[in-house]
Amino acid sequence: MAELNEREKKIISFMFVMMNPATVGVPFSVKDGLIRSMFLMAERKFDEVEMTDLGEACRAEIKALMQGGMKFIDKHKDSLKGLSDLG
Repeated sequence: MAELNEREKKIISFMFVMMNPATVGVPFSVKDGLIRSMFLMAERKFDEVEMTDLGEACRAEIKALMQGGMKFIDKHKDSLKGLSDLG
């Protein structure tokens, strides 16, 4: 199993809170507090600059992934037409 470095662990914690269906509609300030609490409990050091950097980097990556996915779907929409009927 691969070992994660500290920054990767922080990114996973950040994404766990931000993308968790249980936090949909929860104000950002509450999510921010939850992330900070997780970091403190796991004894992960952080500062405001790093928190902002992590947030911006995660948002940018998610946006790029979503755009790539939408381009793929648009490009292959004819092939994917019946997929929604499979479930």
